Amino acid sequence: MFNFGRPEDTVELYWQNALNLQGPRVPDCHYDEMESEDLKNLFAYLYITLEKAHRDGADEEVVRIVTEYYDEVFQARADTDPAFRDAVKTHRHSFLPNFDEETLEKYKRMAGVWKGR
Repeated sequence: MFNFGRPEDTVELYWQNALNLQGPRVPDCHYDEMESEDLKNLFAYLYITLEKAHRDGADEEVVRIVTEYYDEVFQARADTDPAFRDAVKTHRHSFLPNFDEETLEKYKRMAGVWKGR
């Protein structure tokens, strides 16, 4: 994929494209200040953003930046939402970039539900 400008600019394009989909508005504040439903919506838009970056074969730096923020919001959801933790534990959450063992372990550890070997 050809990127225009800095990786941060490309990330912003992916983010704005996700937000432009038909869906709920996300408040303009830090995720720590969001209500549970807003955090859930933010995470959905981040999921869309990261999935699209992977699908497009975006620059490694673009994927790294989006993944970093995705992981922060994933952790915030796991810390505050028992239903989300349960979805992670029971594989009802679709992990990005895939369902390989390394990815599963990473996110299950983050959610505090890893029962490793």
